[in-house]
Amino acid sequence: MGFGHVATAQVVGRLVAPTSAGTSIQPDPVSVPKVVGTRGVEPGVQVKGGRDLLMQLSRCCNPVPGDKILGYITRGRGLTIHSVDCPNLEALDYDRERLVVVEWDTATSSQHAVKIAVIAEDRTGVLANVSSAIAECDANISRAEIMTREDRKAELDFVVEIADTSHLNRVLKAVERVEGVITARRLRSWREKS
Repeated sequence: MGFGHVATAQVVGRLVAPTSAGTSIQPDPVSVPKVVGTRGVEPGVQVKGGRDLLMQLSRCCNPVPGDKILGYITRGRGLTIHSVDCPNLEALDYDRERLVVVEWDTATSSQHAVKIAVIAEDRTGVLANVSSAIAECDANISRAEIMTREDRKAELDFVVEIADTSHLNRVLKAVERVEGVITARRLRSWREKS
């Protein structure tokens, strides 16, 4: 059941005694989203109603504290946490009984990697100034990819470690204030790059 090898219906069929007519008693349908778990493996996420769930943050939408989130019970991988605006979650909507109410654990602080994209004028010092602005917001850059386009604009893509969405917003506002920066925004894997 937990690894997807045994169907839930098989377990229920063994646990529920058959009626005199030879059919088993069917439980009432559960309203969706249902509530399970209290705290899983993923730091900073709480699941209501149970314990010891294998949890992971979805890589498609990469939710961070402050994003509205929802859990989806996968087959064999435990509970995957998605942002509520993730298009992949919409695709999973057909199986609503596997959706689970989750929330961020505000008592636990942790760092989350977030991709940000910056478009700037291609000129001396812009990269250094953007990096300084990120560092001044107490955010670490764990990856950077820089490219100059034909129109003499620079694409600066970073992976930045942040605590929550308010921290991310502070970073983005600080980067936008750097002279030569045109735009700075959070990247999501389902959105276009530039």
